[in-house]
Amino acid sequence: MADAIHPYYRDRQAEIRAELENGMAIGRSEFGRLVPGVPFDEMCRLATAELDAVLALVPYAGGSEGRMTPFFQQGAGVIALGRALRKLGVSAKDIGSLMRTVFLSKFYDLRREERFALGREWLSAENQDYLKREAVKSRKRENPGDFVYEFVEGGDSGPAGRPFAFGIDYLECGFCKVCRAGGDEDLLPHICAMDKESYGIRGVDFQRSTTLAAGDDRCNFRFSSLDIGATKGEVGVGQIIETKLRELGIELANPVAPVANYVPAVQSGRLIFIAGQIALGADNKIAPAHRGKLGGEVGDDDGRAAARVCALNMLAQLKAAIGDLDRVVRCVRLTGYVNARPDFASLPQIMNGASDLITDIFGEKGRHARVTVGVAQLPFDSAVEVEGIFELD
Repeated sequence: MADAIHPYYRDRQAEIRAELENGMAIGRSEFGRLVPGVPFDEMCRLATAELDAVLALVPYAGGSEGRMTPFFQQGAGVIALGRALRKLGVSAKDIGSLMRTVFLSKFYDLRREERFALGREWLSAENQDYLKREAVKSRKRENPGDFVYEFVEGGDSGPAGRPFAFGIDYLECGFCKVCRAGGDEDLLPHICAMDKESYGIRGVDFQRSTTLAAGDDRCNFRFSSLDIGATKGEVGVGQIIETKLRELGIELANPVAPVANYVPAVQSGRLIFIAGQIALGADNKIAPAHRGKLGGEVGDDDGRAAARVCALNMLAQLKAAIGDLDRVVRCVRLTGYVNARPDFASLPQIMNGASDLITDIFGEKGRHARVTVGVAQLPFDSAVEVEGIFELD
């Protein structure tokens, strides 16, 4: 199999494999949630085992001088992951979610300003001039299998009706060719679905109404700055975390006002401290199953669910305080208070309801230190209360 891989990629197999494994590591908690029956190390082995077969299909695109070479290298890993997940019988929806996590992982460790700097560079006049030259070169088809495209000057109305600074019409898609050659056409919609978010988290408004993967004659990409072209609320600066919340089916409730003499959040330097949140539901009431003592009238499953509700309320307060959850660099520490009988010993398992939620949403940035204590009573007889400390950019 290695002999079929182009020498350029063969020389970089270790690098490409490491990039795939790093992306999977960033999304480790999501793999645990969506593929719970497969140990993470085994999941990595299965994905990297598919990589050589995919690399054998990847065309040479000009090597280090080729504009699309980095995309082919990363795309090979994402396609290999999709193949492995498909063989495990993972649902199409979950395959798309995990491919997205790995594909976008390169942005997760970047601060917001770093991501936006990449967006400004993409929209710059210098980059547009470069893209014009590359578009002309692509139509010479010197590297069969590569992307072929045309540069489009800016206009007043793009595919979504918004003005755009410039565009690219892809006439031939390298990923389409790779997937079709390998019988992986079912993965193409997942790859296409990543485009809007991958640009949005860099502050670039992305419009598109046609794709080659869907049988159209071109992919009509149009770009502008989000603060010029985007519709309010459609793609925002909190795109990474807001998208994750939507994927998890989470809509944060309006934060609850303090009930005593304190404020819900205090920022000191780059740390923000969120006051303790109890298990109030969206109706500002504590559900009967979340009221009372663990080891008594509240069962363990309900206790974990109560801790999760507390964490959601904590995130609602955090969002109200900072505006954009993408500003979170790290969840530093959670403290959980469990309303429990003196002999109740499963305090850590109850607090996992909050910890699991935070890591599901923030990934590696959500891995935190923690304190969990049992207490004799909590406000309004809530089963759990959770507070948090977060580092901001």
